Amino acid sequence: MVTKKICFTFARAGSKGVVGKNIKPLMGKPLLTYAIDEVKKLDGIAAHYVSTDGDDIARTARDNGADVIYRPNHLATDNANEWQAWQHAVTTLIESGEMSPDDVFISVPATSPLRTAADISKIITAFESTHGDLALGICKTNHSPYFNMVHRNSNGDVEIINQRSGVFRRQDSPNVYNITTVAYVTTARFLLENQSVMAGRTIGVEIEEEHAIDIDTQLDFDFAEFLMARRNSQRAV
Repeated sequence: MVTKKICFTFARAGSKGVVGKNIKPLMGKPLLTYAIDEVKKLDGIAAHYVSTDGDDIARTARDNGADVIYRPNHLATDNANEWQAWQHAVTTLIESGEMSPDDVFISVPATSPLRTAADISKIITAFESTHGDLALGICKTNHSPYFNMVHRNSNGDVEIINQRSGVFRRQDSPNVYNITTVAYVTTARFLLENQSVMAGRTIGVEIEEEHAIDIDTQLDFDFAEFLMARRNSQRAV
């Protein structure tokens, strides 16, 4: 059976951490357009859809070559489940005949503007070359639940999360990774039949830390802008 690869970017209008985040200018370009531009560089992508509840986001998506799926309001609140927004987008395309359950679903979030097409392609390749149910990007973290991550107990004191680890130096703690928002790759069928990225066999693909910056706060946005400016200056040399 011939299957298609379809990319999606999920960008709701009501961001609170950074107001208007998804189309806020980063180095002169709306944040969303970085995801669209990298998808354009990929081979074999049948379409790229932006799922949104915002007219300004929809306009930006269309102006830059992506198609739009409008999501219902209950999937665009602060408490909305992103997985359900994924399911809504896939169901919409299946019902319109533009996607089949065996087609490949690729989520390319707007919040990782320093990712490259090569990073996305690396995750797609890992998914296609393994028997995993879903592939995603990961990167090493300097914080570890075995060593320097704590929680507050009922008395307000802090305790290492994993108190039984027996680890007293960072160098001795097991390697741990952050899940990135570089890309998520699965099939429409797995997405519709399950409820989370960890519901089956999940493949982690290591991504350079700088490429994996995820914008959630203004500080993240400022840092991404600094890194983008540095990248651009290096390319100009």
